[in-house]
Amino acid sequence: MSAHQNPQHQGLFHGAVLTLIALALTGFVRAIARIGAERWFGVDTLGVLTLAMSVAAILTIIGSGGLSPGVTKFISQLRGERDQALATDLSILAARAGVVFSLVGALVAMVYVSLSNRLGTTSSFEVFAIGALVVSFGFYLSGKSILYGEDRIRPYVGREALGSILFAITLGLAVVLQAPPLIILALSAAYLPVGLTVLRAFRHMGPTKRLPVRSFVGYGIIGAVGSLAGVGFSYMTPIAATYVDALAGAALIGGVLTVLEPLNLLPRAVSLVLLPTISQTNAREGTARSAGSVAVSTALVAAASAPIFALLIIERSRFLGIFFTSLTGGATLAWFSVAFFTRIVGTPSIAALAALDLRRASIAMWSSLVGFSVAIGVWITVSPAMGVAAIGLGYAIGSSIQVIAPLIVATRRYSVRWRSLWYRIAAAGVVVGVMALLPPKGSTDVLTIALVLGLMTPEIRTAITLLRSAIRRRTA
Repeated sequence: MSAHQNPQHQGLFHGAVLTLIALALTGFVRAIARIGAERWFGVDTLGVLTLAMSVAAILTIIGSGGLSPGVTKFISQLRGERDQALATDLSILAARAGVVFSLVGALVAMVYVSLSNRLGTTSSFEVFAIGALVVSFGFYLSGKSILYGEDRIRPYVGREALGSILFAITLGLAVVLQAPPLIILALSAAYLPVGLTVLRAFRHMGPTKRLPVRSFVGYGIIGAVGSLAGVGFSYMTPIAATYVDALAGAALIGGVLTVLEPLNLLPRAVSLVLLPTISQTNAREGTARSAGSVAVSTALVAAASAPIFALLIIERSRFLGIFFTSLTGGATLAWFSVAFFTRIVGTPSIAALAALDLRRASIAMWSSLVGFSVAIGVWITVSPAMGVAAIGLGYAIGSSIQVIAPLIVATRRYSVRWRSLWYRIAAAGVVVGVMALLPPKGSTDVLTIALVLGLMTPEIRTAITLLRSAIRRRTA
């Protein structure tokens, strides 16, 4: 059965499109916050905002972020086993854990920013705003994982839209009142509607003896450690940059992340839908039926993102100037682009391993730890000569290490047939590398994108076919 004839692939594609819309709203909010911080309040404000977002991301990983894959997996699995009552109890337990961890994380964040000299002079208002951001983001991660485990994608999209409206209102107040900390609170407001899902923590829950608590906690530990060396790895880069070039270094990384983070939307959307889909399929039919989903998901994210990353690498010295008045990406943007593309194409394989069992889910964690450790070594040894660009180089090397093992194991465990995908991705990399040596100009950009699109033709055809099938299903 072809990809467009398989109902599972069509459902995966439809869910990913809805998720992509919601995540695009979140990405737009984060981008506007960073761009506005630099344009309206200056580079130092962008640096503070970037560090605040990094602190929030890192401190919520230990709780809500680390638990998220396990929450989605086990709620989906219990629903696949048709035990709805137990799935509901697990969502309540997850909400309670999210509330506790988020509040503790906020306290740690406020203590950290009060004592750290990396943020410059920190006002009480900024300390409070960063604490509020940690709470709101922690709630958001818990709420999103619960909603996806319950296959409530449409309500999630609606809540993201409401969050965008709240963000716009609060951001307007920040500009009118000329109060930079309100930008941090505006981000908190954006996360709040999805985060309010954790209010179910106050519902009555049955006895926990039937819940898979041990496996759930195990996934949480592995998820936290793996995320600290994965997502936390990304958010450590602005903090590392402050040791190279203070707030200006954090601001540069913040600008680079503003451009690149939206490109994470598609793999995140696919992963959010792929994890519960594969978890249910594995529970009902075994892993053989899931191989096609892994292959199609990887093909889609590679085809969609490769031309964009090619353009970013070629236009590395001019692209940030479109959005920021005083930032130039250069080699830092190029290396971060390589890292992001590597992580994007590996995301479906990591999600596929998480859908199996605790032992295989831990592979991504160990790979992330090794990659993170190598990156730190690069940062320490190379940054005196390369400056902030060394942060990007280390991130690219570490990201490649993180992806290799999960990709190999997922290929073997699911017996994925990749055909010529990886050869064509390698060929696209060679094309971009050669074109990057030429002076940037419009004709070079067009030729490079055309060549990359030509190499990705089979994947583009698959995407078009799935899109047509989704449109026909919606209009039928």
